[in-house]
Parts: sequence; C-alpha cells; structure tokens
Amino acid sequence: MPVLFLHIGAGKTGTSALQVAFARNAWLLRQRGTFYPGRNEPAATGRITSGNGTMLVSHLVPDLKLPAAGKRDIVTVLRETLKRASGKNVLYSSELLQRFDLARMTQVVEAARSEDFTVRIAYYVRSIAGQAYSAYVQNIKRHKCTRRFREFLTTYKNDFLSTIERSVAAVGRNNVRVRNYDTVRKDLFEDFRRNVLEIQPAADVGFINPGMINRTLTPHETEFVRRMNERFESGRQSTLLSDALIYSAPESERRVIITEEEKAALETRYGKDIEPINSYIDGAGIRLIGEGIEIGERPAIEFSNFEHRLMDALTLLLPQSSITSVPAERRPLPVPNVLRVLTSGDHHIPDVPRFAQAGRPAGPLELPRP
Repeated sequence: MPVLFLHIGAGKTGTSALQVAFARNAWLLRQRGTFYPGRNEPAATGRITSGNGTMLVSHLVPDLKLPAAGKRDIVTVLRETLKRASGKNVLYSSELLQRFDLARMTQVVEAARSEDFTVRIAYYVRSIAGQAYSAYVQNIKRHKCTRRFREFLTTYKNDFLSTIERSVAAVGRNNVRVRNYDTVRKDLFEDFRRNVLEIQPAADVGFINPGMINRTLTPHETEFVRRMNERFESGRQSTLLSDALIYSAPESERRVIITEEEKAALETRYGKDIEPINSYIDGAGIRLIGEGIEIGERPAIEFSNFEHRLMDALTLLLPQSSITSVPAERRPLPVPNVLRVLTSGDHHIPDVPRFAQAGRPAGPLELPRP
C-alpha cells in the first residue's frame, strides 16, 4: 500500500534544507517511488520556502486563514493528487503542518485511505536548549524581535511532546516516525531517505545533497540584527538584513552559550518531557543540552566604530521609512552622499553584505551615489 508522507517539522530541525533537497531531487525521488508534487522551482534554486504543503496547511490549520487552492475543496484536490501518483508514495512538507487540527487531519487520513494510501507523519526533534536558542534567533531574523535570550525564554513554548502525541492520535503509533535531528544533522537528507521514505541502500544512489541552507546567525550577527530591529518597522527589514548576512557567509560557525539560570528554567519547564519524547525515537534520544552548547556566562558583544556607522547607514538604506520608529533626536540626518556615513576616517573598508531577496546569494554592498 502506498504512503502519504507528511513531514511536519519541527521548526529549526533542517526543514528548509530538506525541502531544497526534495525539490532538487524530485525526479529521482519519483524514480525511487515517491512523488513530491507542486511547483518547486524556488526551493530547487536554494531559496527558503514554506515547502510544498501549503495547500494542506490551508485545510489542516484553519486558524492561519491561508488562501485555499482556488475555490476547490482541498480534500478533493488531495484525492486527485494521490490518483496522479499512480501507486507511488506522495510526500508533502511544511513546518506549519505541525499545527494541524485533529478533526481535519482525520478527514485527510480518511481521504487517503479511500485511495488506498496509508498516512505516515515524519517529525524531527532536537535538544530542548538547541531548539529554544534557534527559535530565538529565528525571531530575531524574521520577526523584528528586540528581546534578549533570557527574556525570550519567559514566553518560549516547546511543543515536541504534544505534537508527537497528537500525531499518534491522528495516524497511530506505528505511522509516526520521530527522529533526533542532533544525531543526523550532517546527513539529514540521507536519514530521511533511509529511515522515513525507507529507500533501500541499493537504490539510494545519485541524490544531490542540499548543503547549508538557512543557517543560524552567529552571536555577533544576532546582536547586530537585534540592535537594528530596534530601528526597523517590520520583520521584512529584519529578513532582508539577516538573509544578506547568511548568504554572504553560509558556512559561518557559531558558538552558543547559555547561562546556568537559563538552563535551570528550561529544565524546570521541559525536563520532564525528555523521557516520553525519547520513547518515540528510534536510536539515541534528545537531551536538555545538546552538542555544541556551552554552559557559562556569555561574553559581552561590543561593536566597532565602523559597525556603529554601518547601523546608521543601514537605517537609511533599508529604506528611509524604516527610521520612523526611532525618536527624532536619534534619527540620522539624510546626507547627499551615503558613502560618507561609511568611509569618513576609514582608509580600508571591509566588504559587507548587500541586500538580497530571501534565498538568493548576496555579494558586496552596493551603495548609492548622488
């Protein structure tokens, strides 16, 4: 019986990288028995997308109020897609699917069964602290967050356990695949092929790995964007700046440090969830503090005079309207030659990222001249 695979996250477990891999390998996946439907050209070029599951999200997560696929019934569209698969598996991927309404998921399961499909949910989890910190940086990157990590933790919510339990309620324990991202992150696409899609080793050849997609900002970059968020009006500006930093240096390493106080807060709230989460994972389970996270005091991040002037220049360039939330006495005056903001007193100016569309590589900053 063919399988309808629903890859539902979790957030910050390599979902964007997997979606790029699915798009780039769609033809080969189909040859190996799994159909990845939808128009996937943006993801195939390495751009960050919401995956190919938006149609299902519009049905399964009604609170988001996403536009449906035209005016057609989504369940009917799903049935037609399953028919077009001609007996092959079908794969949909979107982090938003983890917010599914249980009653509506039941409708999807019943529709799949009517076409002789089994529904299987794939869900990646990671260390509690790792997910919390990555979620914090994501809010800095995409949502104009200005809080520091300690403040962010007061409202942070980890849904690993509740999502797993709802998934089991929807499709049954045997049809939920929970994987530990921390143990497979270097070979994530291979893990998905082998342990979710169950492609046999003899057939698991020729696939293109996605490389680094949507990396986390370094602590220095995070603080830089957080400071800029205090000047920005919208998350769109945060996204433009963050993507420029990411795509200009996609392999940058990061060093994550959390304090004893922050560790204690996470342990108090989520320590009890770890054992039941791990009962669903095949292989090594997650931990509260994962590999690559240190416990200690974070060193203060200081910016050079050049970086402070760069903040003023970016406030002007991203765009003029972005400075309206800054008190009038702090607003930089418009200047006829923006180059003066950067170059006054500097004889050697380092390369800095230019602004790029989300998901596109960035090069040196191109400053306007009068």
